[in-house]
Amino acid sequence: MSPLVLGAGKGVHRSIYRVLDNFVGSDVALSSHAPDRDLVGGGWLAGAGVFSLTGVGDVDQTTGGAAATNVYIETDISDCTIELVYKTGDGDDYGGIVFRATDGDSNMEFFINPAQNNTYVGKNVNGSRNTLSFTGMTLATATEYTLKVILLGTSIKAYVDGVLKIDINDATEQASTKHGIWMWTTDTFSRWDSFKVWK
Repeated sequence: MSPLVLGAGKGVHRSIYRVLDNFVGSDVALSSHAPDRDLVGGGWLAGAGVFSLTGVGDVDQTTGGAAATNVYIETDISDCTIELVYKTGDGDDYGGIVFRATDGDSNMEFFINPAQNNTYVGKNVNGSRNTLSFTGMTLATATEYTLKVILLGTSIKAYVDGVLKIDINDATEQASTKHGIWMWTTDTFSRWDSFKVWK
């Protein structure tokens, strides 16, 4: 269950969001957009590629390339839960969550790939990508999925629509505290929404 935002509703969960962004606003680059909640206050940081608000309450990728692209936000916590809604595109697109990022070339990633019907966790070290684990799952194009990663020490648990898909241990980037959005190459049809980070 997701935590309640401080001051919302009748009760307050002991875990409050470090970051909350529903991406409401005009069509601007994500790096120029202020999240709904950002306890650290640094805003979105460009990793690789350009992501922008669509103006209708979500985010798309406007500039990419022939490699992984990402944008992230400083949270000051490496052990946390990260969740977002990812809408698949209409082709060979892979998108999801970047986590424990040092920069655009050194980070970890959890994504789904409807073209190959699998979920995937990998790491990037100075631009060199390595697969840590993947598992099969039937996925559809132009469909929304809720992706979640739970990080605790070396433990990495990755979920799709509340179902645990990958459960591994890896110490890469374990102390890094930037988390955000990940995409492979350019796909203007994919969308991201409802980004949340909590302890």
